[in-house]
Amino acid sequence: LPSLVNDEEDIATVAGLVIAINGQIPRVGDELAMPPLRITIVEANAYRVDLVRVVKDTPAHDEEE
Repeated sequence: LPSLVNDEEDIATVAGLVIAINGQIPRVGDELAMPPLRITIVEANAYRVDLVRVVKDTPAHDEEE
């Protein structure tokens, strides 16, 4: 995977990355796309993101039939 964040950005956690991508604290169930990654918010409140699920999408030709 290429670098997920710019080295000049002040992001130290996955939650910080999610907030930076979304522009605000996302709600439970929100999905954010960072191809090839898909990030789903599992637990969060008005102040922080506690738990996310990260899934790497695979191109259709890589899947077994």
